[in-house]
Amino acid sequence: MIRLVSILSLLVATSFHAQSAVEEQAAEGVGALGITIFVLLFFGGCAGYAWLTWRNEKKDREARANSERNATS
Repeated sequence: MIRLVSILSLLVATSFHAQSAVEEQAAEGVGALGITIFVLLFFGGCAGYAWLTWRNEKKDREARANSERNATS
């Protein structure tokens, strides 16, 4: 029973502390520069991944075509 009471009191105390910390962080805004950098990195990474995938797929198709030509010769 004592453990239950101590756990409940710990939860209540930490929830008050967490709630006040969240309110302080919410007051700060996100800057336009940070959003711009994130967007550039995100879409740049997506474009780079798509380009690498396309390039590797093209190489695989060429390798398969060459191996088929060599097999029929």
